[in-house]
Amino acid sequence: MGRKFALAFDTSTNYLSVALAKENKIVAESHQHLPRQHLSKLLPTINWLLNRNNCQPKDLNLIIVGQGPGSYTGLRIGLATAQGLACSVECQLIGLPTFDVIAYQLLKPDRFVCIVTDAKRDQLYWAIYPPGNQAKPDEKKYQVGSIAELISQTAKIKKPILYAGDGIDLIKRAISSETASFATKEFWYPRATNLINLTKIRGIPKNKKYYQILPIYIRLPAT
Repeated sequence: MGRKFALAFDTSTNYLSVALAKENKIVAESHQHLPRQHLSKLLPTINWLLNRNNCQPKDLNLIIVGQGPGSYTGLRIGLATAQGLACSVECQLIGLPTFDVIAYQLLKPDRFVCIVTDAKRDQLYWAIYPPGNQAKPDEKKYQVGSIAELISQTAKIKKPILYAGDGIDLIKRAISSETASFATKEFWYPRATNLINLTKIRGIPKNKKYYQILPIYIRLPAT
């Protein structure tokens, strides 16, 4: 019968998001607010989704994992799980930047999108997407800096700009532009279903090994 299933998950935020697709059609999703529980919940959630849909690990032909930026611990858990599973069942593994996945659901031809998240240590992570840009991969656009640095960049944009991400709570009072708007919380975090949907648009890179899929840190962890 061959392998027909794709598994996707993201562990870069306080949400654990896992989805399963069969022949490019999404058949199940779990999207839960589970801060600091990814290590204990990821594999049980994956197993639950697989069992619920009569899928064995050997039936997977593709695993898609969120690469960050985000929680260092969460990223390590997600990448290690994805690489271990892909190696054990000998299936393709690809990674997608978390910001691209969030932006994917918000991009429109008439506005910019800025994904901004809390990087701790009085800093933010952010990325700015032009109107209609289908969240193309470009690690140069993922940045880290202060609120003032972010505002300095976005102030140059004269068209409408929509902000999304858990950094909104940190910047909202500082943003005074009439062209700025803020996404509701349901759009702040990456969903595993959109990992699958964005992969359909971008396609699967050829000749990339599972061990070449690495986290996007932007800034090195504090020591």
